[in-house]
Amino acid sequence: MRDRGSWCAFVTIAAFTAGACGGGDTCTPGTKGCTCRNGDECDPGLVCTANRCEENGPEPGTEGGPCYTDHTCDPGLECSDGDRCQRPADTDGGTDAADGGGDASDGDMPDGATDGGEDGGADGEPVCDPIPGWPPDEQTAPWYSGRQCLLPECDEGVENDCRDASGTWTQRLTTISHTCPAWMENFDERLEIGNTTVVEHLVFNTIGECDYDEDFNLVGVVKGATGISCQVTTEDDGLGGTITVVQTGVATLAGDTMTGTARVFLFDLPMGTADCSADYDLEFVRE
Repeated sequence: MRDRGSWCAFVTIAAFTAGACGGGDTCTPGTKGCTCRNGDECDPGLVCTANRCEENGPEPGTEGGPCYTDHTCDPGLECSDGDRCQRPADTDGGTDAADGGGDASDGDMPDGATDGGEDGGADGEPVCDPIPGWPPDEQTAPWYSGRQCLLPECDEGVENDCRDASGTWTQRLTTISHTCPAWMENFDERLEIGNTTVVEHLVFNTIGECDYDEDFNLVGVVKGATGISCQVTTEDDGLGGTITVVQTGVATLAGDTMTGTARVFLFDLPMGTADCSADYDLEFVRE
């Protein structure tokens, strides 16, 4: 029987799965300061805010509170693009702005979004155009180097109408290629070309532009509809040594699907095996 191995990087890609694997103390979903449980649930006395359970803040479905998981709110309220319950804006007819006159709102548009116009989205939904220079080019401006991550700075205060990552997600990771010795495929099928690994019921922990794992370590940056990730973890090689795993990825959201690519670097492999990497097609589908 094959030993399937336990490299968590082959199962989940850090920033896009809210740190579903990794070392350190665990943070139980639904408890204070941790990710919400089942998309929007928290322990009694806590509310789910930006996918994090906090003491203060409006209840889900109420004005100013997060939307329910089906993107609805209590009667008289509507779910905004920012996944918040609000009262429907009054319109004066013929303009895109609630206060009349022009197509601008009373605030700046988020990066990567337009306010709709001739090419605007249905029902005033933002059209998320590509952001110049984002994501960084992995060849000329990689967000990782060797055994370390080089993620750019992010801003928790930025509202991003281009990426609604609420609810739970199913990930599919399909092997494209790898530079590891062929014999390693005998120990882990996730190195086999064409193999697809499926992981269900994943949640995201994104605040503004910043993606965090379950211990609230920064593992990714999101701008517009596209996010990049990088996380360094270690694994026991089963022979008394430690493997260093650097997992990176990039994915873009369109509707209820995120697609992109992932690359995993393996260092300090046993038996004198040279460092190697594996490339994957990455897909997330909202459940």
